[in-house]
Amino acid sequence: MNNDTDPYLVIDNQYVVNNEASGVTYLNNQVMGASINKTTQSNSSSVVPNLSQTVPNPWAISNRYYETKIHSLNDAGVVVFLDPFGLDGDFPSYSDILGNGVVSFYTTPTYQYARIPKPTYGALLFTTNRTAQANDVNTIESTNYGDGSVRIKATWSSSDIADMHMLFHIDGSLFLFFIGGSQAKKPNLSFMSANSLLLNNIGDLSLNKVYCIRSTSVNMSGVVKNSFEQAAEGFTVMAFQRSTGRMVGKTTVNADGSYTMSCATVKGDILFAVCLDDDGFDPNIEGVVIDRIMV
Repeated sequence: MNNDTDPYLVIDNQYVVNNEASGVTYLNNQVMGASINKTTQSNSSSVVPNLSQTVPNPWAISNRYYETKIHSLNDAGVVVFLDPFGLDGDFPSYSDILGNGVVSFYTTPTYQYARIPKPTYGALLFTTNRTAQANDVNTIESTNYGDGSVRIKATWSSSDIADMHMLFHIDGSLFLFFIGGSQAKKPNLSFMSANSLLLNNIGDLSLNKVYCIRSTSVNMSGVVKNSFEQAAEGFTVMAFQRSTGRMVGKTTVNADGSYTMSCATVKGDILFAVCLDDDGFDPNIEGVVIDRIMV
């Protein structure tokens, strides 16, 4: 999936969030250094269009010098976009634009809004309010880390709307998950192309799953054999960022011994890979590490 200027890849990290604490722990484990401060913004009026926060740039490869904004919207969800001029206003009337008409882009792949400025570099939209009902309160909690990463928790007052947790990693990765009660609905992901008013529906995201969005995709592939020189079906292959120890990819070996793994990392990064004998059959082979893999 991509917009016209900045391609991106949405990766299911294969991690199930059992509760909010486990999801936040997963996000915290992706960063280097402890949190250094936390701020909270609350919006108690549905008339006010949004809450805004500047975060690390998830399109770091192609537009690393531009500010990135996240807006939490009362009656819609969250929008992430580049702000090339350091202003706070590519989306000044967003609640007026989406408002109670947001349902329309679930029934059509594209939808044209006439009252929004063309975003210079496009935008990602996470719609958490599937019913587009009036919502009086939204809140952003922002946690800053010593390495420059920022974790965001966006919440709304309605029980139909899932809480949204996002980690804007300093390396350009965007990790996120949604969690809510029994009434919470699946969020939807869409994008606006660069210099366009066209809203493009990508699809629904599941609750209680961790996703990673990257502006670049890195794939690792190979063939794994067991001690009998046979295809090592069922073995686990994992990739880790060498500088931080953070896991950036995980997959299972296919029946023919092959594997292909998407890695949430940037071009030029150095990884190490670990292969574990997880097929459940004897003999149990010790894990193998391959170090200093340049991607």
